[in-house]
Amino acid sequence: AASHSKMIETVDLNNDAFLEEYAASSPTAIPARYRSRGWFWWASKVTAMLLKPSPALARDVERVSDELGLSAALASGSPVLGLHVRHGDACLKVEAVRMARTCTPLSHYMEAAMPMIRSAGVKTVFLATDSTTVLRDTRHYPELRFVYRELNRGKHDQQLWDDALKLRLLDDKHEVER
Repeated sequence: AASHSKMIETVDLNNDAFLEEYAASSPTAIPARYRSRGWFWWASKVTAMLLKPSPALARDVERVSDELGLSAALASGSPVLGLHVRHGDACLKVEAVRMARTCTPLSHYMEAAMPMIRSAGVKTVFLATDSTTVLRDTRHYPELRFVYRELNRGKHDQQLWDDALKLRLLDDKHEVER
């Protein structure tokens, strides 16, 4: 087995010579032995390396996936739909003005997803949400199995907003619509 030495180099991004040498338009930005594979391949490999979870994180993700039943659902051969329904700050009145974001109910997401769910044969939905309302609304879709992480939601949601106000992450003019 070939050994690979890892080299750590400190780089000064204010150094124009470095930037010119390694700029995206520079042929030296991709190591010579990989240049024939092109930019897309190189960018994909670098991105995959940067986003690869540490062994400890990978073990935690696997453990939680097993606990939720997500691993079994993925291994079943039936497609699993991942759905993120974010309420939290999206329910702030200011967000409707600032970012045109709203507290979109689960029903709107499901209306858009149902054609794909039916055509792909999805039986399990992995639901990421900060809202107890969204979790409660899953009861309207008994033909699907929703898996989600048990988190402090509900009455604790308000505590998160209160803490954000105390830390001045929000000001007291922005209320959560419930």
